[in-house]
Amino acid sequence: FFVSAEQWLRAGVDGSPALGYLKPMIRSARLEALRYDEALRIGEDYDLVLRLLLDGASLLVVPEPFYLYRRHSGSISHRLPVADMEAMIARQAALVDAHAPLNPILSTAFAQRLRNLQQGLGYERLVESIKARRWPAALAALAGNPGHVARLWRSFSEGRTRRQALP
Repeated sequence: FFVSAEQWLRAGVDGSPALGYLKPMIRSARLEALRYDEALRIGEDYDLVLRLLLDGASLLVVPEPFYLYRRHSGSISHRLPVADMEAMIARQAALVDAHAPLNPILSTAFAQRLRNLQQGLGYERLVESIKARRWPAALAALAGNPGHVARLWRSFSEGRTRRQALP
């Protein structure tokens, strides 16, 4: 199936499959001057594909698996430090500015993605506050977004389950 820039932005959020772990094969001629944004420690591949799509590239997802992805506890792919989240938000805002004016559908998709990133940033700030034992900041973050309680509990439960499974 083909994926548009809008579908790339909404992937995994609107009930469609998450596409973040795809590893694209890109024609070298299509890259020209495009490179990974070195300011991004996480999400640099997502950003590169999004910029290609915004510049008119086609993305075709094929059903055959050509690699095996292994996620392990030391992986940075599922750890999003505050600074990395802030860099991702800044990059998304810069893309919106660079491609303005956007059509309404793409504009809505960008807005949804930015809201999700900002919500993730709020959660990461909460976790950072808890780890640093900054209780007033943690309580303020929870009061500002009570939905973080469920995510925090899920994270705690998953960690406990992993620790109990260790020999």
